[in-house]
Order: sequence, then structure tokens, then C-alpha cells
Amino acid sequence: MGRLERGFWDNKDRLVRKLGLSEPTNEREHYHQEAFLKRLYQNKKPHESAEDYVRNLLGLGDSRINGHGSDTIDNSFSPPIYSEIKSSIRNVLISNTQFYHEDNSRHYVIAVKREDKLSTFELVRRKGKKKKIIRNITPEDLLLFDFGDIFILPLEAVKEHYLLQRTKALVKDNEKYTGKRWKNYHYLSTFMVKNSKKELQEIINRQKNGDSISHEDRIFVPLTFAQAAEIVMGYGEHHRNLIRRKSFNRDYEWFVIRGPVLSSDPDKSSKIFMMDYGTKVIDEIVKRLTEKISGKTRIELINEVKGKRNLLYRELQDKKNDWNFEEDGNLEKRLIALAKWQNYREDLFS
Repeated sequence: MGRLERGFWDNKDRLVRKLGLSEPTNEREHYHQEAFLKRLYQNKKPHESAEDYVRNLLGLGDSRINGHGSDTIDNSFSPPIYSEIKSSIRNVLISNTQFYHEDNSRHYVIAVKREDKLSTFELVRRKGKKKKIIRNITPEDLLLFDFGDIFILPLEAVKEHYLLQRTKALVKDNEKYTGKRWKNYHYLSTFMVKNSKKELQEIINRQKNGDSISHEDRIFVPLTFAQAAEIVMGYGEHHRNLIRRKSFNRDYEWFVIRGPVLSSDPDKSSKIFMMDYGTKVIDEIVKRLTEKISGKTRIELINEVKGKRNLLYRELQDKKNDWNFEEDGNLEKRLIALAKWQNYREDLFS
């Protein structure tokens, strides 16, 4: 039994109480209720909420098989384009294991800024530091997740960011040996540039050989949303540090478009930042965001979904003490659809 399944069974009774579900009266109802609860529990993971949001907004498919593989696939290009979606309130973490792929397709990283005010956090200690992680998310809590600015960056640019930040960390860890192991700070920096590249290549080679990479062997580097904006827009100290690297491409094209509104402030819109070697992919994304579907753009449709999510959340707060699963199938369908950022129809954005 996997970790997800164990977590489901540990939380099943709490989910039943929280949703106010009635006790099944026969075997069919029992399995029906179990399937519904497990589906809701599996959809509780916050990062999947961001994945659904981006897939629906940008018209992307899900390429994963049994939970493995890239978060999205865009089959309108040949070969297809794959993307990893990352979401956080302050920054996203880039792992050294994300820079190897067996195919020759283009790969992107899509960083999504969370704008919700969820308070269900718990402090845990990781590597000697206290970090906030989300705990005890209920199905209706998924309706509170809101997303703001979106940054779409080619993997090559993110790799340069990773190497730059990893080099800085190695220099900081070893600067006490300046004048001993290394003649001066310049020699130390030069060595650590080479060391960070060697370190990353070793992980890539292990993946090429089919070796599994343990969590302990993975190195994570943060990408703040401010840094992502500087990379895309080509300004600021972080961008200046990147262009000093000989391997960083200086010919990226970039574009910024107005995105969906924020649920917390409907008068304020998010932004979608894009960069690439050329404008082919950017032009296609802009077209999808601005063309009309049933008389409305994808951004307008997502804005409608955001409004309906807010209304349903308030309705669930009023009904959760007496909501009967068997008698209110429509409410169940609305919850599942809106938790996955769909407007009740799975084909609406396709």
C-alpha cells in the first residue's frame, strides 16, 4: 500500500465527518462512497490544483502515466512540448533531477504564484530550518486555492539559473577556505562554477544509466518570482548575473499578457510572462488565451470559474453539517469540477 493510500485510509473518517455523509446502507453504496472519498483525497494535493489550473487555462494535456511523467503535454507541436508546473506562495524549488529527458522534445518550467490566504499550515523542521507546509486540507479547501502570475520559461534558462544559484551556495559554504585551499575569491568562484556543472552532470549521467535518485541525493534551488520576472523581462541584478555566464542565451524573445483576475481582488489581474528562443510557442499561447470559445476567451472562462468556486465554497459552509451525499449528487459534481478548475464540463477548455 502506497503512502497516498495509507493517508487516505487514515483520513477517511475525518472526511466523512467533515462532509456530513450518511452511512452506506448496502455494499454498492459503500464502494460508491469510498471511490468518491478517495478521489477527493487524491485531489487534495495543492500542486495538482495548480496543474489543473494551468492545463485548463493554456489548453494543455496531462502526459503522466500512473502519476509519473511530465505534468503537461502540448501535442499541437511536433515533437510535443512538455512542461513541469510548480506553484508556491514565495518561490518554487528546482531539483537537479529535472534536467534530464530521454526524448528530444522541448521542455519548459511553468512557475505559478499562489495568491490565496489559506491558514492550514504546520511548521516542520527540514535540514535544520523551520518550514511551513500545508496540512489538513479538506475537499472544500481546494476551492480556496487561487493563482496569480504565471511564468513560462524554457528549461535551458532555468538550468542556467540553477547553476548560478548552486555556484553561489557552494562559494558561500567554502569561502572560509579562501587563502588556504584557494588562492583568492576569484579562484574559489571559478572552481565552484566548474564544480556545480560537474555535480549536475553526474546526476544526469546517473539518470541516463537508469539509476534511481534518492531524495537525499537531490539538490533543490529556489527560483523566486522576482527572479523569474527578471529572467523573462531581461532586467535587474539577477539577469545581469545570468548574462555574464557564457552559456546563457542572450537572444530570448519575451512577451507579457494580462491573465485572470485574483479572487481576493477582482479588480486586479494577474500577468502571464513568457520567454523562448523564438515566438512560435509564445504566439500559440497568446492565440489560445485571446481567441473566443463559445463567445469568451479562456481567461474570461477561468474568471467565471473563480467566481463559481467562491460561491460554492460559501454554499458548502452553509450545507456541510447536513449535506447528504446520496441526495445531493449535483453538489458533488460541482465540487469535483470546480476543485479541478473546470466549468462542470471537462471539454469546455479543450
